[in-house]
Amino acid sequence: MFQKAQIYNIANVVGLMAASFKGPMTTPLKVAGTGFILGQLMFVSPLYYQAAKGKIESKIKFMVPLGGTAMMAAWISLMLV
Repeated sequence: MFQKAQIYNIANVVGLMAASFKGPMTTPLKVAGTGFILGQLMFVSPLYYQAAKGKIESKIKFMVPLGGTAMMAAWISLMLV
């Protein structure tokens, strides 16, 4: 689980760097940057938590699909630029 979290973490960092170096901050780039940050907080962080503790608590389990959706929206928004 820790390796999956690292892969998603690296993908988020690469996407966030691509969004920041793309040029002037347009709306799709702002959406992409926000999506990558939300994806990091809501998708990758629970994966690290699961790797450390062995399971995800029900309090944070609802965040994982929302974070994954934010990451997908960020990549799509970055492709549209």
